[in-house]
Amino acid sequence: MDRVAGQTLDKLWNGLSAAQKLEIVQQLKESIDAIRSLSDSEFSDSIANTKPRGFLFDFDEPIDGPSDTEEPLVNGLVDMHLAEDPERRQYEAGYDRKSLMKKLKGDGRLFFTHCDLHLKKIMLQPDGRIAIIDWAAAGWYPVYWEYVAAIGARVGWNKDWYSHINLFLDEYPNHYLWMNGLLMYR
Repeated sequence: MDRVAGQTLDKLWNGLSAAQKLEIVQQLKESIDAIRSLSDSEFSDSIANTKPRGFLFDFDEPIDGPSDTEEPLVNGLVDMHLAEDPERRQYEAGYDRKSLMKKLKGDGRLFFTHCDLHLKKIMLQPDGRIAIIDWAAAGWYPVYWEYVAAIGARVGWNKDWYSHINLFLDEYPNHYLWMNGLLMYR
């Protein structure tokens, strides 16, 4: 790990020109494409090959890991939801397990994902290049996970950042809505 010179985009974004923002977005697209090419089913979930981490998970969650498909991850989300109030949610969990398996279906593959990509995690270096920092939550997740995590971070809503996310990440608004619904129970 190296210390990166520069400033995070949360401090700079509103002062950047449209052209500067598009240059940053292009660099982000190239970076995302590069990490997506690392997809390999021999690794899974978190980068340390442990339980998944990130915006939906705490370290004490009752979710098993690692997994090599998206099915155990979705089942873990339902189990996590059920563990919060097992008696009240036992029947709801049965429906959720069946429904979410369909609603949160990706393409079946797992991709290397930063899992916490937002303005505070992207630095603009003095030479104009970007650096994506803080990879603690990174791991192998379904294709939609990076988009859901980027939107779900809720950092930068007072900026036009969210109108740029679709320029470097494929959009999965339905997945975001379902995942956001799970967050509301937390």
